[in-house]
Amino acid sequence: MSARLSAIALGAAFVAIVVSGFASGASPATGPVLFTYTPSYASSGGSPYLGSHVVMSPGANTLHGVHAFNLASGHAVQNSSSASGKTNGNPIFQVWSGVTNLTFKCTASCAAVSGPSVKVVWKLSWQASLYDASCYPGTGYSEVSLALDGNVVDLSTTPRAAVGQGRLAIYHDELTLAQTPVVTSKIDHSYALSFPVTLTHGNFYRVTEYVQAETQAGGYGCGARSDVAVGGPLGPAVLESITVL
Repeated sequence: MSARLSAIALGAAFVAIVVSGFASGASPATGPVLFTYTPSYASSGGSPYLGSHVVMSPGANTLHGVHAFNLASGHAVQNSSSASGKTNGNPIFQVWSGVTNLTFKCTASCAAVSGPSVKVVWKLSWQASLYDASCYPGTGYSEVSLALDGNVVDLSTTPRAAVGQGRLAIYHDELTLAQTPVVTSKIDHSYALSFPVTLTHGNFYRVTEYVQAETQAGGYGCGARSDVAVGGPLGPAVLESITVL
């Protein structure tokens, strides 16, 4: 129902987005490995990438967000929740957690690779819930989304420019007109995000990777609620590796 807005504004054109995913047990793509980051991400200079954003005015809605990322283990914990009473209000609430400031320099061997790409592997446990109250003649609306996002920025250009970006949609659902509540979950499930990058010999680059939850709830005479939880009591949510191929 609403236009999607990116959680990070990069302000420069980037190459076409290509995303792919694989379920647990499937084989990832192979190729010459240029750089690999694994926990502890702090040892590679990484720092937590955490935040939340309200795309539209919250009105009378109740919004709740939790986000954390452990650099040593790669574990993420987050929750996004939107609840609407019987008054008009339908904001989009985004919460994200991950890592940024992982940097590398493109050496001669890097520049010699044809069609370089970034591959990110997560193991996630998550649960999404949507509820609409039953009433007449009003309506309630709720929506949830969960996705993996990543980007690579060239630090050697002025202004800094994105040279690759990708998104892997994990889950999306919505309810309206007081349908039956929905609860969906995946525990200890593997996901991979891949996207192409353009690298220049001698330039420095920064890698950012995160999981983003988005909730939306609107009440028009009815109440509604949407929740997305990642990690924590549900089970592990771990950024296992980031590889530049």
